[in-house]
Amino acid sequence: MVVCARLRHAVWPHIAPTLGSTALTLGIVYLTLITMILVLTSGGPLGATATWSFEVFSSAFRSVDLSPSSVISIVVLIVNLFLGYLYSRFTGRVSG
Repeated sequence: MVVCARLRHAVWPHIAPTLGSTALTLGIVYLTLITMILVLTSGGPLGATATWSFEVFSSAFRSVDLSPSSVISIVVLIVNLFLGYLYSRFTGRVSG
């Protein structure tokens, strides 16, 4: 019981900002990850490792169907803008 209280009141307030900013940064990076997926698995078995950005790449350049890729890219843009806004509010940074 004492360990849980110590963790909650002494340790957690110090590591929460770092964990939050790391989670937001990794969310932005993994959302736009294309090259590593393309080189290692090419989307994986039945699309298991495909991300939204990889789906944009696949539909735009492999099947030459621009309408779904443009819709998905707008969704990726909106999600990235929202995560970037959360990151800037969370870390207190306005630039760089």
